[in-house]
Amino acid sequence: MPKDFGKQITHWFYPYLYFFDIAFDNRYPQTFEYKCSENEKLFLVPVGEEAPKIFQNHLSLEGYQTTHSLADFYQPPVFK
Repeated sequence: MPKDFGKQITHWFYPYLYFFDIAFDNRYPQTFEYKCSENEKLFLVPVGEEAPKIFQNHLSLEGYQTTHSLADFYQPPVFK
């Protein structure tokens, strides 16, 4: 393994550790019963930033509701 392997990995991962996403419905099997504006996932985006539209230059990120609020993103679980 090269000496600077850790730096190489960190450099590669860095752009992907900026945004977080989560499904509105985390039950298994997923039913997607819980949606928001027809979106199935919530995207946490830093204040002042826009949500990316494409991941790794080819995967569309359509179908996400976006928030800057940690309180919205990290809500307590609901048990049924």
